[in-house]
Amino acid sequence: MRSILNLSFGSAVFNLLVIISFTALLAGQVLFLDWRPLTRDSFFYSLSIGVFIYLSWDGVVQHYEAAILLALYIVYVLVMKFNKHLMGCLGSCQQSCRQGKVIPAEDLLDEKTPPPPT
Repeated sequence: MRSILNLSFGSAVFNLLVIISFTALLAGQVLFLDWRPLTRDSFFYSLSIGVFIYLSWDGVVQHYEAAILLALYIVYVLVMKFNKHLMGCLGSCQQSCRQGKVIPAEDLLDEKTPPPPT
């Protein structure tokens, strides 16, 4: 039981640290990340890891538990299908909450706009 959770947690840490680090390292340029897809993916990743740990706590995954995990994946696929609309909603939320103080990543790719100060 503990070995399953240790493997799951170890895989999650590997995915977060190593794969993302090598992606940034091998990009060959400065990557400007937009908060919206990062927030979306972090939410679903954390949710899936949490649900998996909860469902596998007893060491056995039943059919209905597997169906729950599959349903979560289907929800993620549906969210990705409507991603453009979701990103637009989050962008309008950003403008109303912060009154446009955050520069969107699309504007940073334009050569006329300087990158934000560090």
